[in-house]
Amino acid sequence: MYGVKPLERGYIVTAGGMVKTSIDMAHRFMVWTPTSNNSSWKNVLSENGSVISEYPLNEADRFSNLESAQEEQDILRITFWRENPSQEFTFIGVFKIDLEATTVSGVCIYRRVSDLLPAIPYND
Repeated sequence: MYGVKPLERGYIVTAGGMVKTSIDMAHRFMVWTPTSNNSSWKNVLSENGSVISEYPLNEADRFSNLESAQEEQDILRITFWRENPSQEFTFIGVFKIDLEATTVSGVCIYRRVSDLLPAIPYND
């Protein structure tokens, strides 16, 4: 979708990738595909679907995850959610890091800023 190729970190393919084009100058976009039941990450979707909290299960990785959140303030995440790997992904909205809540809680907190799927032109 949107010409996104998954980001790779060594042998790990992450659950997201950056969109090459944008629809405005203030934001970058990425496609994000979190799974609730994941072997490496804890992803929790709030009951009303408007907040996702995320952190690595490996405690040693949590500090670097919080540090990387500082660089995400201009990124909007086009988010497709699933509870477990046997389910299909469902679009649940566009989310943005809540830096203040992330700093206070010690886990990455993303809040839904739109429930519309963005129309971003794909340029290969």
